[in-house]
Amino acid sequence: MNTKPILDTELTAELVKKQLEKIFKFRLFAVSPILRAFLSYIVQETFAGRMHQIKEYSIAVSVLNKPSSFSCQSNCVVRVHARRMRDALKAYYEENDAEFCIIRVPTGRYIPLFEVPGPKQKAHLKTIPYFGYSRNGTTGMLVNPFV
Repeated sequence: MNTKPILDTELTAELVKKQLEKIFKFRLFAVSPILRAFLSYIVQETFAGRMHQIKEYSIAVSVLNKPSSFSCQSNCVVRVHARRMRDALKAYYEENDAEFCIIRVPTGRYIPLFEVPGPKQKAHLKTIPYFGYSRNGTTGMLVNPFV
């Protein structure tokens, strides 16, 4: 597998922005301002160094314009949109090559993970190493098993 973990010098916010522009033209994102806003928010917060603040509540208030009294325990709207966003990203990468980077949002998390694609790598391959941040803000690596 020709993938490698992300280093700050290899992946810039500008490259991710270019990839987002391509993703947002994809049919599932093009018709959904909520999915575009959701993905933009979590990517921007990550590059701003605030990945530890990306929580269900902050997404509800900042992206979905929910009131400050919003309760994540009694309303699953963020989780519903997160699932839709993950499915839309998966569909995008199944139909398109990753030109600049691969953006993933693992189930149960809202912090995006980024990958620099290898030469001629299709982004939808099943075994892809990720380099990202854990819930407590530390750096880590996750490798998906063969499926």
